[in-house]
Amino acid sequence: MVEGHPTLSFDSKMPDGRQVHNKIRLTPMDPLGFGLEFLEGPLAGSKAFTYYIPKGNETGVTVVGEYTSQWMAGEQLKQAVLKNNEAVFNEDQANLSKMM
Repeated sequence: MVEGHPTLSFDSKMPDGRQVHNKIRLTPMDPLGFGLEFLEGPLAGSKAFTYYIPKGNETGVTVVGEYTSQWMAGEQLKQAVLKNNEAVFNEDQANLSKMM
């Protein structure tokens, strides 16, 4: 179990090619899930919680949150969040499959 609130700090490339700095505070709540607080970057001010649901030999993943951005709004923000969550899910699937 991780103690405290680790902070992730990284740069990412925006769709228009710009590099932006991101900073996210992670609050682990093992084994239930984890909270994310977006401190810097396109989603600064957003908060989300990812929780896990046992489903037999598999695990369901649900993400809930309140997302905000000074860079985008409405449907554009929704699509960006969904695309990001899908990318993270796919990366996790690939990494977990290497561990099995």
